[in-house]
Amino acid sequence: MDKWTAGFVVWNKKRRLSEIISQYVWSPILWKDGYRRKANFICARFMVLDFDDGFISLETAVQQFKECIHIIGTTKSHQKEKSGKPACDRFRVVLMWEKPITTCSTYEYNMSRAAHINGADLQACNGAMRFKPCVDIVSVSNHGKVFAVKIPPKVRQRNNSQRYQIRGLSNKTECFLKYGVDDKRNCTAFQAALDMVRHDWTEEQIRQAIQSKTDLDPIEINTIFKSALNKKDGW
Repeated sequence: MDKWTAGFVVWNKKRRLSEIISQYVWSPILWKDGYRRKANFICARFMVLDFDDGFISLETAVQQFKECIHIIGTTKSHQKEKSGKPACDRFRVVLMWEKPITTCSTYEYNMSRAAHINGADLQACNGAMRFKPCVDIVSVSNHGKVFAVKIPPKVRQRNNSQRYQIRGLSNKTECFLKYGVDDKRNCTAFQAALDMVRHDWTEEQIRQAIQSKTDLDPIEINTIFKSALNKKDGW
């Protein structure tokens, strides 16, 4: 287990959040026992939008979020070349949900939605994300708007003939891969795994897909995969 995985502690509210995110490795997510794993997701009260490609300027972001409860801080790559990419504004925006999010799939759905809308980095949307300290805090507001938590769409039942053309997977599987699922997770994950097995996905691809969209532990995922393999020749 690497040094970024364990040892997370709950934020002491006596300290300003802006101080925490500029001095420590941090996350908006609370994990069971402080271990950074999706399976340990407990809740998240904040969202973090990571702007890393110059899609919007820092000045634009300050204006865009000025009426929201927010903290905006630059990262260590701000106005520097990064991995061959030219210098640009690189920063993070911390915003507040209207209520704590208590499932990993709901968090990832809402984070992905917010990132798409605002042009932020989609890689920063997973339920095990942590961030290195910001360099400079450029804007803080303790008053203003908060953001609604959207419930992920329910996976709709379709018959076997109703399928997406993309990759040949069923509509139900495509919905699972896009949104995850909050209830009946084992059953839905099994049906998705079975569909992927029948469309020649590799074992690694299937395991990663289920892990990214559920909070199932490795043992449960292994059971689902083996069951899908055993049943792949018949509905």
